[in-house]
Amino acid sequence: MRFDATSKVAFPAGVVVRTLIKRMDDLVAYMPNISGIETQLIEEQPDGRVKTIRAWQGTAKSSPAVIRPFLSKDSLGWIDYSIWDLTTGTCDWYIENKHSRFSSCSGVNSFLVDPEAPETSALLKVEGDFTVFGDKIPAVPAFLGKRMAPTIEKIIVSFMKPNFTAMAAGANALLTELRDRGEL
Repeated sequence: MRFDATSKVAFPAGVVVRTLIKRMDDLVAYMPNISGIETQLIEEQPDGRVKTIRAWQGTAKSSPAVIRPFLSKDSLGWIDYSIWDLTTGTCDWYIENKHSRFSSCSGVNSFLVDPEAPETSALLKVEGDFTVFGDKIPAVPAFLGKRMAPTIEKIIVSFMKPNFTAMAAGANALLTELRDRGEL
């Protein structure tokens, strides 16, 4: 299932990108559905791009109460593998979790100049694909899993999209805090 979300951040695109590369872990305080982000790797590549690996831990707060008993810490955690390109203002990513053998999620974040305020604002556009391989879901017959896959995709994407908006709001709050402390 294809998804996208665009949010405004009241700081220039280059500042947003560089801050998120270095300080993504600091967004936890501003993202209600995330309980932890642990940076495992930040590595500049020979071509100038930056590779990051981060472990994210989500919470069940935004999940419907009826499914919370079935959600484990493992099912709400993922590893984010990203390549940041400061030249293009993009971040190509894919994620893995315990369920990666029966789902796939990847995309690109674009940090665009806001045409309404090019000197002071950026648009964070998140685009991606989330696919459930219904025939690979454990303990579910393949024919049933294939029929359920589009519904599962729709449900999971509906939980993911608020996190994209929260990431932009968190970046805005973090950058405001850094600016107010004179660290920006």
